[in-house]
Amino acid sequence: MVEFRFFLTAFAVMASFALSASASGVCGLKMIGQNGAELCLNKLTVVDYSVENEFTGLELSNGAKPPYLVRVTLSKAAAREFGSLTQANVEKELHFYLNDKNFYSPYILEPMLGGLVLFSVDTEEELELIIAEMRSDNA
Repeated sequence: MVEFRFFLTAFAVMASFALSASASGVCGLKMIGQNGAELCLNKLTVVDYSVENEFTGLELSNGAKPPYLVRVTLSKAAAREFGSLTQANVEKELHFYLNDKNFYSPYILEPMLGGLVLFSVDTEEELELIIAEMRSDNA
């Protein structure tokens, strides 16, 4: 069985995506802590991103293709916010939303201070929606 993994710096956790188009002016890709603090991933907070698909050409037993790996480098200010958000949520869940649908809630074991977020995306459609949100002005 192949597992799809969602990575936050050094942590690997399972994820699945529920996708739809986002409303204009609304942050479509965000993290929300148990304390209500939010961090939007858009062109103001994302400095760079890259996409890899090391498994090109392979298929899973169910006919699906393996995921794309997305590496997101946050701006210095966003990295500080992400560090604070994860620090405030140690031993709690941090909720990740794409277009107001919770797609993952990892349990935070320690603060993540490096400003790097990695996650896998199962389909090209999902990848396109996530990239569009990271390039948007939506806040």
